[in-house]
Amino acid sequence: MLDAKRSSAFAGLRRTSPSSVIGQRSTQFHSIKEWAYAGFGFIFMLAFASRAFAKDGTVELIAPLIMLAYLLVVYYLWKKQWLLIKSSSDKR
Repeated sequence: MLDAKRSSAFAGLRRTSPSSVIGQRSTQFHSIKEWAYAGFGFIFMLAFASRAFAKDGTVELIAPLIMLAYLLVVYYLWKKQWLLIKSSSDKR
């Protein structure tokens, strides 16, 4: 059973609003998707900070960092694809 200290570290992830998920899936509005990525990035950084301040073990500290790294890779690939599409449409 999880105690209150452990379950509170990822409480922000459980309360992620549907609008941020919709923003991630949006293909029309570039700025909304940027803000959704920023929001998820803040959530993962704050989850890491709360785990660190609670003096949790190394295993609990690594999970938010792995998710943040995954988010950064996905963001980089999305941004690269978006720039390629934008530059190819500008050439027409």
